Amino acid sequence: MDAHELKYFEEIERYLDSEMTERERVLFEQRLIEEPLLKQEFDVLSAVVRQVSESKRHELKTLLQEADKELDNGNVSSTSGRQKQTAIDGNRFWNYAIAACITLIVGISMFWLFNHADADREKLVANYWQKDEGLPVMMGESEAVKFDNAMSNFKVGKFDDALNLFKQVYASDTVIYYTALCMSELKQDAAQQFKTVAEQPNSAYQDKAKYYLLLLYIKADKKAEAKTLLNDLLENKSHPYYTLIEKLSNEAYFKD
Repeated sequence: MDAHELKYFEEIERYLDSEMTERERVLFEQRLIEEPLLKQEFDVLSAVVRQVSESKRHELKTLLQEADKELDNGNVSSTSGRQKQTAIDGNRFWNYAIAACITLIVGISMFWLFNHADADREKLVANYWQKDEGLPVMMGESEAVKFDNAMSNFKVGKFDDALNLFKQVYASDTVIYYTALCMSELKQDAAQQFKTVAEQPNSAYQDKAKYYLLLLYIKADKKAEAKTLLNDLLENKSHPYYTLIEKLSNEAYFKD
């Protein structure tokens, strides 16, 4: 394969990255007018190089160099055969180049889409998350002090301290509920704790636990579980967050 084919890629990259001297830039732009092959390669590569990050651009160059070496292994000895092979190599080179560029761009796009979807769910959950002010609950005398201290820490946002204290108190539905709230504030997975309370029909915190569990299902993109729980909550018009639940049911997340 002719060495100038890879050289064009490097020259185009240097031009697009503004790495050429003023004289080199002027000469290169003149060559774009005079050399159809260079102009053709420039049009193809310039369209994609701008969309590829520096790290991905290095990866693309490596792929092209590997393709270059692979094509060199198919050299022929005769002059006429070499000319034909050069033409074939040129087409194959661009097939490699375009395929490599498309692969990288698709990869970047998919990475962005997945991360963008995660960010959308995070934002949705944050918009509907309700701050619980904390309610003092009478407990056995031996644990009253620890519980009060835990609740005091919870109310002022010292969730680490509150969580440690709640873990030292008898695990009633109240304690489990506030333990889950602390864990959520600390970015820990509290789905199991909220589920435990949500499954206790006599708990005063059952409805709220279901609501928070719904939000955690959304955050984790457990759409089937989220839809089932949402439908359950929509049937409870006395729910303290019913207005929010109705609004949430109309969000785009539940439309597909």
